[in-house]
Amino acid sequence: MKFASEPRSDREIPWLHAGYVFIGVSLIARYAYLASGTIGLGEDEAYQWLWSKRLDWSYFSKPPLIAVAHFLGTGLWGDTEFGVRFLSPILGALTGLLVLRFAAREAGPRAGFFAVVALGFTPMLAVGSVLMSVDALSVLFWTAAMICAWNAIQRDSTAWWMWCGLWTGMGFLSKCVALFQWVSLVLVFVLRPAARAQLRRPGPWLALAINAVCAVPVVWWNWRHGWPTVAHLIERGNMDTPWRFTPKYLGEFLGSELGVLNPVFFFTSPSPSARGCSRTGSRPR
Repeated sequence: MKFASEPRSDREIPWLHAGYVFIGVSLIARYAYLASGTIGLGEDEAYQWLWSKRLDWSYFSKPPLIAVAHFLGTGLWGDTEFGVRFLSPILGALTGLLVLRFAAREAGPRAGFFAVVALGFTPMLAVGSVLMSVDALSVLFWTAAMICAWNAIQRDSTAWWMWCGLWTGMGFLSKCVALFQWVSLVLVFVLRPAARAQLRRPGPWLALAINAVCAVPVVWWNWRHGWPTVAHLIERGNMDTPWRFTPKYLGEFLGSELGVLNPVFFFTSPSPSARGCSRTGSRPR
């Protein structure tokens, strides 16, 4: 993704270079770890790898891109743990590059460097850059869509809105939670009059249309098979039972977030986790 503005001064450029080095060293370290064969496949990785043996428009619990990622990785490196996870470090590095460049442009290269270091030391994101799960894809596309929406609003750009629509669509093809990014955008429109002016232009509506086109394979597959993904999400979220406040599960949720976000960043970072407080407790995927 190309950004128009460059670092604010020559004195700040070393911070940007340090960010690139951090991302590169992290990428090499993750591949070295994968090549060591230290850990076997997790349950999700194993059954999603099986999906890659029979590509389809969607699957019972997830959209299709995770199977495509496994298909590409194992096509290059064979049916091994390294092949299954091959794309994960690359996805993590791309996310880091997006954050580095965006933060460097908006707040300066020093801020960009520390932002990408914070990502590297956030357990959930660090593990997600090694294990191949839907979250590695989802976080990358969510980040790309967020940056494109920011640029679209700041520059009054239809082209940036179209890129936003593509990345939100790719996010949905990775994980259904990507639809909630539109909730975030609606809140931006509600809270910022300057952003709300975009609704009188074609950009946001084109983005929504592109996202809808990307969703067609998942919707079509579910329609043909009796909407199993919808039923799965309703059951997993306990949306088929009456809601009641349960302090026990609130504490459990906050404790897990404290761990996956890193205690240092917990009170300052929005959660990238799609998990939330369920109605009567959490269920396995």
